[in-house]
Amino acid sequence: QDQISYNDADPLDGLDNDGDGYTDNYYGWDFGGPSFFAPGDNDPSYVGGGPGQDHGVLVTGAACARPDNNTGIAGLGYRTKFLPLKGCGDQSLSISFGYEAIVYGADHDVDILNLSWGSGSFSRYGQDVVNYAAINKRVLLVAAAGNRHQEAIVFPASFENVLSVGATQVGDEIWDKGNGEGTTFNHFIDMMAPGVSIMTTAGNSNYRGGATGTSMSAPLACAGAALVMAKNPNLSPIQAGELIRVSTEDISANNPNYLFEKMGSGQLDVFAAMTANGAKSVRVDSLITRDDENDIIEPFDTIEVFTRLINHLDPLQNLSVDMTVDDTSLVEVMLGNMVVGSVPGNSAQVVPGPLRIYVRKNVLVTTTVTLRFGFTDGNYTDYQYFRLSIQPTSVDLDANKLVTSMNGMGNFGFADYPNNRVGKGLLYNAQMNILQDGGFIAGLSQTAVFDNLSKPNGTRSSGLTPVNRARRLPPGPQADLEAIARFSDASSGQSAIGLEVSQHCYQFTDAGHDEYILVEYTIHNTNNYPLNNLHSGLGMQY
Repeated sequence: QDQISYNDADPLDGLDNDGDGYTDNYYGWDFGGPSFFAPGDNDPSYVGGGPGQDHGVLVTGAACARPDNNTGIAGLGYRTKFLPLKGCGDQSLSISFGYEAIVYGADHDVDILNLSWGSGSFSRYGQDVVNYAAINKRVLLVAAAGNRHQEAIVFPASFENVLSVGATQVGDEIWDKGNGEGTTFNHFIDMMAPGVSIMTTAGNSNYRGGATGTSMSAPLACAGAALVMAKNPNLSPIQAGELIRVSTEDISANNPNYLFEKMGSGQLDVFAAMTANGAKSVRVDSLITRDDENDIIEPFDTIEVFTRLINHLDPLQNLSVDMTVDDTSLVEVMLGNMVVGSVPGNSAQVVPGPLRIYVRKNVLVTTTVTLRFGFTDGNYTDYQYFRLSIQPTSVDLDANKLVTSMNGMGNFGFADYPNNRVGKGLLYNAQMNILQDGGFIAGLSQTAVFDNLSKPNGTRSSGLTPVNRARRLPPGPQADLEAIARFSDASSGQSAIGLEVSQHCYQFTDAGHDEYILVEYTIHNTNNYPLNNLHSGLGMQY
């Protein structure tokens, strides 16, 4: 109780004295209430009784159990205060209101938020909440990496602007129980911390000596950052987080090679962080990608990659940055190195000139590639991974009452069938979509047909492939909107017959011509012999 950060501005009198919308939030808030459908209340106390229901008590004790009182244990954070925020209903094992708790903590001057929960589902809402806390409120968010021993992405740990913490066991080894249970690992882990058999507090005023999981590693990292802030009050919470990240112990020699750069910088070393001198930390705060058309990363695009760099700690004298990509068959790095030079410290920001990549081939669904940025300044070396999404080509034809999209390989409607999320479908007067799939089709016989139309098994054929990028033209010389594409049957392998098709779409806005799209095809025979009995047309599935 002595470690709680009490809100003296709102005592327990039935009034919202501080006007924050939460009545009597004297010692935190319970967002879950007694059950899922119940309203939240001002009592975040532990009221469970079943297995795992004292999870929050375990996590809190590792970081904040009070020292020097001849009782139980001492948390790593020494006299660090904590604000109880309960994100689930009583007796529940599911965090249903975690993001609401993040916002509350950020709005109530919390420096560090521990997030010992997560799932494999990305949420744009979740990333926005994290950004609000980290960017707007300068809160350090620390999250557990996950408890399945596999390479996987877990959120909120893998969101941008979160310090992701995995677990180690005795011997400075990654936690691996051998039965599938263990720390989750990936390129977005920032650091490790002990997570096996942690002595901590438990429910009903008990103690436990065997608390295990990344849920225990995250609060130890939080406690380390809190100690760094106490010793260096000029540091922001995020700077304190960076200091513990770059002061870790290198444990790569104790772990197998497949974990290379999937355990972050190393294992938490609080003493090193507390005594560090001249520490450096460069992070890519955000990526800005630009092309010559719509700034969407699509097949056959040349993309300029601008990095917004933040130097959190000491000044840099001669920073250099290099960029590589995990899938070189899909993305080519055209310009991957730059010298930034000197950068002031104390969270100085800089946006140096662009690096450059080229998307080498087509994708049929949204596809993720991973960029690695390496940083060097004298003896300082560091790295950071970022995900980029390559979207299937989708060019909107939306100049008049009839609206659709084309994907550059003959299809209309959607670029990512069967997901049907990329593209407009087929709309008339902004009414509901009427098209499931549609596109160009050509063939010599019933057994020699070339298209990308949907099949009965729910997939799409792959008989046609783009030759270059489909694109809209500037307001056309012949129509109000023009778009072009060029595709071939090269993806059909040995069955290909040497087709190459140019497609030109026209839309008009004047009355009498604003209810149709004119599509012109020019079919090229790339062989030195004629193709007999060739037929072509459009196949549409409404």
